[in-house]
Amino acid sequence: MNSDTKQDRILTTVASVFVASAVCIIAATPRAAGYEISIYDAYPWYCWLLICCSIACGIYVLVHRAVMRDEKSRWWLTALCVVIFTNLIVILLPVFRGYYVASLGDEIGHLGMLKQISLTGHTGSENVYPISHILSSEVSYLSGLEARFVTRMMPVVFYLLYMLGLYLLAREMGGRSGQVPLAMAFGCVLLFLYFEYNFLPTHFFLLLVPLVLFLLLKKMTSTHRLEYVAVFVIMLILLPFVHPYGSILFVAMLLVFGIASIAHRALARRTQPAIDAPAFSPSGVVVPILIVFVVFFAWFWNFSEFEGTVLRTFRFFTTGGGPSAAERMAEKMFMAGLSPLEYVELFINQYGHIALFGLLSLAAIFFLIRMARFSPRPPRTEHIFFAMLVVVFGLLWVATMLGDFVNVGQHRTLMWALVASTLLNGVFVYEWLAKLEHKRLKVFSCLIAVVIIVSAIIGVFSVYPSPHTKVPNMQVTKMDWNGMEWFLMHKSGEHTFYVVNELSRRFPGAFYGIDLPQPSNVGDFLKVPPRYGYSDNETFGNPADTEQYLVITEYDRAYFEQLWPDVEEQVTARDFSKLNLDPMASRVYFNGGLEIWRVSISTD
Repeated sequence: MNSDTKQDRILTTVASVFVASAVCIIAATPRAAGYEISIYDAYPWYCWLLICCSIACGIYVLVHRAVMRDEKSRWWLTALCVVIFTNLIVILLPVFRGYYVASLGDEIGHLGMLKQISLTGHTGSENVYPISHILSSEVSYLSGLEARFVTRMMPVVFYLLYMLGLYLLAREMGGRSGQVPLAMAFGCVLLFLYFEYNFLPTHFFLLLVPLVLFLLLKKMTSTHRLEYVAVFVIMLILLPFVHPYGSILFVAMLLVFGIASIAHRALARRTQPAIDAPAFSPSGVVVPILIVFVVFFAWFWNFSEFEGTVLRTFRFFTTGGGPSAAERMAEKMFMAGLSPLEYVELFINQYGHIALFGLLSLAAIFFLIRMARFSPRPPRTEHIFFAMLVVVFGLLWVATMLGDFVNVGQHRTLMWALVASTLLNGVFVYEWLAKLEHKRLKVFSCLIAVVIIVSAIIGVFSVYPSPHTKVPNMQVTKMDWNGMEWFLMHKSGEHTFYVVNELSRRFPGAFYGIDLPQPSNVGDFLKVPPRYGYSDNETFGNPADTEQYLVITEYDRAYFEQLWPDVEEQVTARDFSKLNLDPMASRVYFNGGLEIWRVSISTD
């Protein structure tokens, strides 16, 4: 065993000890007793140091193996498993903390869809992405586990499928063995923010993309072509039922795939035809596009949401829309009075790893353009493909930031650009390192390892909302849940207001079933007027036919009283104090976490 292999073995062993020690600390830490503004503060600093060191050691072994050109050591596979296991520990922290529900947003709505299936055996008339819910309900039924716990496990399942897909895709594309560990080193970074632990069908779709791309390539080159074609077609038929927006972006990806192969052929004609000949033809994407397109429209146009999405987009491009996400963010930062240094710090804390990946991808695109223009050897097809994906999805994300015409959230588009960036960085950086020798190879490989490790550490601390990123934890406590059950049984007014936490609006669907009849007293749920209306009125109560209610969670208070006290985004810390003195408002329920206020009818 040479010194390089011994070094990999030692670092992998050390990484395993680090993560095992972190697991022991996590297991010994008592569960959360209530709402906590940051999940990171629940564990001591040395626990996070152990987690970061474990990831750093594993990534270093992966990069080191990528540049060991003559060594056949397999320790990098063990190191990869250690890093994946460490990432899973981070993703599963809400389970270890004993959170009743990990996310106050979409996840509660998805619990309602699971409740619908458990009560009726049907997905409901408005469930446009039923695959994730059917799979989760079957797992819950067969295992006897609560739906809440199953929703915590599904992100883990799809994360593992994502890593498997990256590994198989890198192997399929890589002509040399070192490309696979380097691609996996980039893939080990937790890039996807809160998407990593949330039950989000749109993200589940994306995590399946590397596996589907592997099948696309494999069916063109494998001797077992029919088997891969059958699996590929089944995947294509199922994908539109995972999420409609993902289907549209996947069709765009297949189109880019065909364009990339055409571009490679055109560039290859300038050199010897035998050099890097394409392993696939553009016609290979036409049938997959048609399958996804037909299934998508046959399914999605049956829903009212399809009509609403089309009308929303049409109205935006004909009459314009409201303030864009970029404008709202800029206004918020201005009102907060953040200094340029504070703004840069906040950006790095939340998006630093994404920025590093983006800069690497921009450098890769620049060198690919130069290679296409001046090199006698054209860029490989996968280089062109992933570079085009970064550009296309990156521009689409910028467009969604500047114009609110797609009602899916800007981050969901960004995630597609990040997967493309991961793949582009993996294949391009390896090609670049392969051209270096001796001292330069050692220096630049260490530099790449540092970039990936820094990205991974930033990624660990950007998974969960916390004061570190100026967003409170999205935890829903058992007290929140019990309080909302009491509220639905005792409320008599029609209108219920919420501040920013959407628990009250989504809870009836989770409690009764998302598409089942609900009692008349449920009423409607509205976002509170800016500043509780105190800027225009002396009291919160406005003329109404019935009494009104206001639901305040610990998340609301953490957001506006602790993290953004002076930003007049919706309410301010002063408005909570005014509510206590409002003669028309009375707190009718408080369990130590959730508050419910009754607002009397105005006599004006």
